[in-house]
Amino acid sequence: MSDSPFTDVEQAVFTALFYSVADEEDVVGAGDAVEFLRLSGLEDDQLHEIWEQSDSEENGYLDEQGFTVACKLVAMAQAGLVASVEELDAEAPLPDFGDRFADVIEAAEAKVSPKVDWTVTPKQILKYDKEFKAAAKDDMVSGAEARDLLMKSQLPTAVLGRIWELSDVDKDGNLTQDEYVVAVHMIAKCQEGASVPASLPKSLYPTAISALRPAVNTSPWVVSASEKTAYDKFFMKADKENTGLVTGRQVMGIFNSSKLPKAVLARIWGLCDTYSCGSLNAEQFALAMYLISRKVKGTEVPDKLKPEHIPPSCRDSTLSAPPATPLKGQPATPAGAGKTSPTPATVAASDDGDVINAKAELAMQEANNAQLRKAVANTDEEFKAKSKELQATQARLQRLRDEEDKLRQQLQLGKDKLEDLIEQLKKVNADVAKTNGTNNRLRQSSKKITTAVEKFGQAPQVAKGMQSHLQASQQQVSDPFAAMAAAKAVSSTKGPAKAAAATKTAAKGPQRGASTRSARANPGDPFANMGKDPFAVSGGASPWA
Repeated sequence: MSDSPFTDVEQAVFTALFYSVADEEDVVGAGDAVEFLRLSGLEDDQLHEIWEQSDSEENGYLDEQGFTVACKLVAMAQAGLVASVEELDAEAPLPDFGDRFADVIEAAEAKVSPKVDWTVTPKQILKYDKEFKAAAKDDMVSGAEARDLLMKSQLPTAVLGRIWELSDVDKDGNLTQDEYVVAVHMIAKCQEGASVPASLPKSLYPTAISALRPAVNTSPWVVSASEKTAYDKFFMKADKENTGLVTGRQVMGIFNSSKLPKAVLARIWGLCDTYSCGSLNAEQFALAMYLISRKVKGTEVPDKLKPEHIPPSCRDSTLSAPPATPLKGQPATPAGAGKTSPTPATVAASDDGDVINAKAELAMQEANNAQLRKAVANTDEEFKAKSKELQATQARLQRLRDEEDKLRQQLQLGKDKLEDLIEQLKKVNADVAKTNGTNNRLRQSSKKITTAVEKFGQAPQVAKGMQSHLQASQQQVSDPFAAMAAAKAVSSTKGPAKAAAATKTAAKGPQRGASTRSARANPGDPFANMGKDPFAVSGGASPWA
């Protein structure tokens, strides 16, 4: 026995759906998954929970296993069950993803299980219509009454919930006659072993059922139950012999009380006397009273009866006369039977009959009251259910509003952060531009420095030459007083000639012998050119001699 929580049919259907949606890498991306799952008609918050359980590893996509889990959770949610991976083995109908994938589901299901013929026969429609008439009020069965009827089948609640969704075609919370046929027929098939289809089979469309109904006229009768009860009182007064039939003479007074023209009343009689036998049973009489009442209120008499006008007792095409419908709880008396003078016994019997009629009327009134009480109770239940639904919807709306507020706050926070980043980016760009300018100036300065370095690359050699020249100049420019001192010293010892030589030596300059050039070399000493005798004249002659 397999440990898989999915049935063979579910596995086959989910696999077929997966390969109808998956991409080339055999996965269903997030976008495709959202589009597909929304076809289920579930709320987005439900689909969000289903996604989180299916993509438990947060891959951002669904593989075949995750997609299978998602489909089963959708089926559970559609059936009103708790959509949880812990309950995957719960019994639920196949999911519904609309007409787009209905053929895929049907084909996959047919490969695993025998094909179910959902066609309903006219005979079955007749049976279902009788059940509907017994349960219907105002030509429909309310949701509460339908629930009670469906629960009698003892099918699983999830299956019944799915049947209800498919049957309530107009989604008004009630079942019309055609919708009731769909519901009870699907229940009958499921009791035989069939599975609830993913979508409503075409053979059970209301139009298909209506097409079969003309063969067995089961249209709701235009005369309501309350009207029928009121008209029956007049019928019983007219049918004094309780034959279940009345003649034109017997009802003439009742018809004339309407004050309608006799031609109109004759036309109404002709329409209701469908067998042209001169008699009307209780339902035909009620139809005549219905048409008279409508004419008094301004509605024209129809040219011919519509299917819904035909009394239920006269819809059997095999009848040639109206079936008698005695209403006083006694066997019908043959029409035209002889009358006898009333006796005390017959008078007593008549009194008993009045008592019986009164009791019958009381019973009918009690029955009507019981139906009204039940209707009130159903209305209360529906009100409570709608109140709960309203509260749940309001709570969901509030959650969505709270989520919207949070998202708006996050959006504003993101905008503020973005603006801060933009400002920071502007500052960084300004710093970058400033740095680029500085770098450009540095590069220009570097080029200038490089050029200067290249230009003065031989500066050390020039400086060395200048230093040598300076040292030479310093040697030549000596202290003049030092030279004169040396000259004096020489002259005092060796005479004027040696003094001149000593002067040349002290000056360490290149001299060429003339005393006048030696004197020019030391112009600072005014006495340098004088001999020992300053008063000596040339030739050695004394002026005083």
